[in-house]
Amino acid sequence: MLNSIISVIEKNLYIILFYLALLIIILIFRKKFDVESKFILLYRTKFGLKFMQNLSKKYEELIKIIGYCGIGVGFLGMVFMVIVLIQNLVSMIIKPTTASSLTLVLPGATIPGIGRLDFTFWLITIFVVALVHEAAHGIVSLAHKIRVKNSGIVFFGPIIGAFVEPEEREISKSGDIVQYSIFAAGPFANILLSIVIMFIISLFLNPLYTNLTTEAGISFTSIQKGFPAERAGLKEGIVINKINNQTIRNYNDFVEVMVGVKPNQTLEFNAKNKTFFIVTTENPDKPGKGYIGISAVKEERVPKNNTILFSTTNWLLTLLNFIMVISAGIGLFNLLPLGIVDGGRLIKTALESIHKNRKTASEIWKKISWFVLLLLLLNVLIPVFKPLLNII
Repeated sequence: MLNSIISVIEKNLYIILFYLALLIIILIFRKKFDVESKFILLYRTKFGLKFMQNLSKKYEELIKIIGYCGIGVGFLGMVFMVIVLIQNLVSMIIKPTTASSLTLVLPGATIPGIGRLDFTFWLITIFVVALVHEAAHGIVSLAHKIRVKNSGIVFFGPIIGAFVEPEEREISKSGDIVQYSIFAAGPFANILLSIVIMFIISLFLNPLYTNLTTEAGISFTSIQKGFPAERAGLKEGIVINKINNQTIRNYNDFVEVMVGVKPNQTLEFNAKNKTFFIVTTENPDKPGKGYIGISAVKEERVPKNNTILFSTTNWLLTLLNFIMVISAGIGLFNLLPLGIVDGGRLIKTALESIHKNRKTASEIWKKISWFVLLLLLLNVLIPVFKPLLNII
């Protein structure tokens, strides 16, 4: 038990030290933090305001046009996210193997298809994603001549974010379209960032990485608890290069081996220095099919020559993949019609425009927010309590 605790501490030492340092800084400078809703800490600054002002002044009309484009994306993204939450909730109840689509973006979190988000990647990713998101809100506000009072850092629990603070009275006096464009600007900027990175990866980094490496097998970024793979000792990130003496170079090789597997069949998974004997169970969703309890298969490659170019490319590719996925995820999450997040403010403004009675609009907005909050909680909690309730 003690060894396990020490191992966890060693593995997460940088994370522990980082949050400890943050706690000390907050305690020392607590008078400079503002508390909202009893648990949200705000540290207000003027960082970046001059840059946003200059950019909004130089490209005012272009920024307005981009902001208007974001309105359509904002409302479509809102509908998309609610549908995703409902579909995922239904799937988790009906299909026992379905995992939650929600992941807290914290150090050490596993991002499906990419891997473990270590401390360095987390710090850079959160900084870039938050900077782009909040700068977009500020720049679009300034383009519409709405004053931005402050920028800053926000803390709620272990989650760290950023904010800009446009003058709310000026926003409320502006037209609905202007308000929509300001609220949608942050999520839209995150989605655009993901699209730009996707093209950079596809057109430049992936071809370069392929030329510098050769296929080495597969690994898994998600292994379900209580299923055969976990019981056999298989862990996330272990590279498998053979199954039942058949060479596994890539995902297609893996599919070819697994496609005909039946329940109660023993599979021999070979890694570099270890062998795993996995006895399949019946697929909960497809009776008669074998199942081992893995998902998010990742193709592994090794360098032809361990050069600086390979190391740099590999590091940059991993970082950009994290930024791409997390930026899109945070952008879409912020479009949920929930409370004071961007989607909540979009839907509230729309309801106030439709219903001239602000009290009626506010009541409808609250009901929508509570419904979406319930969806979120169920998506998070059902995977936790499923084993306890013997749903699996």
